[in-house]
Amino acid sequence: MRHSLQLSVSLIMLFVFAADAGARDVAGLYSARVEVADRSAAELRRGAQVAFDEVMVKLTGLRVPERTKQLTPRAAEFLLQYAYAEDAESNALMLNAEFDANALVPELEGLGVPVWGKERPDTLVWLVVDAIGGREIVGGEGQTLLGDTLARRARRRGVPLLFPLVDIQATSELSTVGTWDDIVASAERLSVPYGVPAVLIGHLRQAPLGIWEARWSLLVEQERFGWQQEGDMVEFLLEDGADTLADGLARRFADPSQLGRAERMTLTIYGANSVERYARVTRYLNELDVVREVFVARVDDRVLEIEVVAQGGPAGFAESVSFGGVLTPVAGQLGAFEVSQ
Repeated sequence: MRHSLQLSVSLIMLFVFAADAGARDVAGLYSARVEVADRSAAELRRGAQVAFDEVMVKLTGLRVPERTKQLTPRAAEFLLQYAYAEDAESNALMLNAEFDANALVPELEGLGVPVWGKERPDTLVWLVVDAIGGREIVGGEGQTLLGDTLARRARRRGVPLLFPLVDIQATSELSTVGTWDDIVASAERLSVPYGVPAVLIGHLRQAPLGIWEARWSLLVEQERFGWQQEGDMVEFLLEDGADTLADGLARRFADPSQLGRAERMTLTIYGANSVERYARVTRYLNELDVVREVFVARVDDRVLEIEVVAQGGPAGFAESVSFGGVLTPVAGQLGAFEVSQ
């Protein structure tokens, strides 16, 4: 009886969890938290520069955004607000810095540096760890140090992660499969109910001499990437795994050749036939990072026609909209969308 109750609750939680999956607006893209020695003006300038470089990594999708380095000495000019706090674990003095997007974005555009918007795909992570003591499946119920390490690095790159609810089915299936191909096949099958654009599967194995071996598979909208690593520090493997994930997503969703192009386009939207739906659509479009201008050209009881200027043109717009769950493309009609329920 206990097992069937646990299974029912797990399934309910899974589908509640899956309902919010797909993508999210990533918060804190213009903020960073860095350690400083004191509260002096000189240390504030230095800390602001370190924080600025971390923000540039999140905004561009690049590990080392070289083209933004010329702005780093001016970092303090772009500060919107800052505050000091003591770290609870290390007791170190931390600078919480937030930069002004309105001042910063035009500077980046002037340098020809495209900004990856806040609408970013969720990545569901399956992490199977074979240590000397046995197998562990890292899930969302009780986050472990390994899961925290991966998530912390992903946050530094501005990449949202989801850890699955490891229910009885997932535990049973992933605990018994042996080969890498079987782990990948099982994890991909278990990922279907979540409906996410990206799935990252990792298998970490501790060899007898303490060396860790890692294998990774990233599935992004039918495209698959794989890589392997090894080393004596499992934390470094996880951090590099998160960086490689972010690199792959940035290549797919933050392509400079796409984001650097702005185009005017006309949208035909069906189903915005109430005040609430009209307000929902226009608010959503105005909040999209890729949209620069919104002009309502025509409204009637059947169709809403809107002109927008979108960074990345039709492809960039469609990419962002695919994450939001507000507008669904109409098959066979270019630039036509229907308001999602």
